[in-house]
Amino acid sequence: MTNETTRQVPPTATGFAARQAIAAVRKRDIAVEPLLQRAGLSERDVESGRRISAVAQSRLLEYAAEALGDSAFGLHLAQQTNPREARLLFYVTSAATNVGDTIGLYARYCRIVNETMDVKLSQAQDGAIVEFNFVGLPRHHALQSIEFTLAVTLKGLRELVGRRVRPTKVAFAHTRNAHIREFERFFGSPVEFGATSDQVSM
Repeated sequence: MTNETTRQVPPTATGFAARQAIAAVRKRDIAVEPLLQRAGLSERDVESGRRISAVAQSRLLEYAAEALGDSAFGLHLAQQTNPREARLLFYVTSAATNVGDTIGLYARYCRIVNETMDVKLSQAQDGAIVEFNFVGLPRHHALQSIEFTLAVTLKGLRELVGRRVRPTKVAFAHTRNAHIREFERFFGSPVEFGATSDQVSM
């Protein structure tokens, strides 16, 4: 008998968040190439249309936040992002006819955009809970990416259903001491940091 080892392929992403970050950094006249190199990417990687390392993309958002001096960069990036640029995921979820169906399609197909994402939808007594798990993504390199993901997800949902959907609660597993009111204004609900998981209650 021979022992066969299974090679694990690192999770990939479409580069959706990376492209938004590059554009945001350029608007502030900050050199992008050093940040890309530090993250282990090149602009050609990101703009090629091929999938890139999801971990490298997440690092890029962290380095962009540092370069801009913006500890809430992920939220601010989501606010200026057009969710339609997520392409296939946006158009798949646009087939839904109500909020519940839209969330269900998003949970099913979100890995198209980022393979680290494992989204679970569960029913609660007074609504639904959307729980976000980021598999294979080191948390210390993922704070901006996670905040971007939850914020741009809600922005996309609002655009798809044509109204300002307001969660009953939003929670992040990491801690934060600044900009909390700004997060609450964007989400339109209480936002908890240092929670047991990343989730949005609807």
